[in-house]
Amino acid sequence: MNSHEAQTLYLRHAPAMAYVTVKNADADEGIGTAFHVGEGVFVTARHVVEGVDLIEVKPTHELRRPLQEAIPECTEDAVKTIAETLGQAPTWPMFQKPLRITTGPLFHKNPEIDVAVFATDGLHPETPYIPLGSHLDDWIHRRNFVLSEAVVLGYPPIPLSREPILVSTRAEINAVVDLTSSSKVHFIVSATPRGGFSGGVAVSEYGFALDLVSSSLTNNHKAAELGFMAVIAIEPIYECLAHHKLLPDCQKDGWNEFWNTTGTMSSSSPAA
Repeated sequence: MNSHEAQTLYLRHAPAMAYVTVKNADADEGIGTAFHVGEGVFVTARHVVEGVDLIEVKPTHELRRPLQEAIPECTEDAVKTIAETLGQAPTWPMFQKPLRITTGPLFHKNPEIDVAVFATDGLHPETPYIPLGSHLDDWIHRRNFVLSEAVVLGYPPIPLSREPILVSTRAEINAVVDLTSSSKVHFIVSATPRGGFSGGVAVSEYGFALDLVSSSLTNNHKAAELGFMAVIAIEPIYECLAHHKLLPDCQKDGWNEFWNTTGTMSSSSPAA
């Protein structure tokens, strides 16, 4: 994946990202990440939102919208003239306001699984979503992923920054692992783990969400940056969304009711 391809992935999916500000029982604020999967539904890491107060959820990346949406008084003739000058249809940057959580946060039914979901109101209807991959745990072959590339998106705090900034980094998939702390498959990626990336997403070079940024694997409570970035594979995200009846229609294509609102088939069985 060259720099242009990586930047294309970033620009396509950055508007689907939001930071999550939380406050714990000691009134200390923290930050995590969530990503939009359609219909105002977001996915994040369980440890980001469990046992804390959610202060704010807000996308930060601009949406480019038709000029007349932002400036209704702009005439068709003016738009045509500007388009001829630019060589393309003119657009205007639109920034979103903080979102209102209408449902959740809701957690994966297995308390060991670091996945949470919630639904929001106030998201612009043209906000893109990140398509989830189809690589369920029992169908993952290491040879298909190891040394493939991804773009990791999240909100690790930047010292002295005035506000949360979306950070993007290119990474390789270094290993596919089964952890003693989880029943789900994880990927190890080459990006440096930092607080705030939790709940973020690794977008595969093939254009789909590869996994959810879950944790940093360290020994003896060392700093997160000294460990490995562990990202949980896609299956528990589907499980959590389906269990809480929040799986957006845009994520159901091709599954033939494999994920439904009353239950799910075993991942070891092919879709009907």
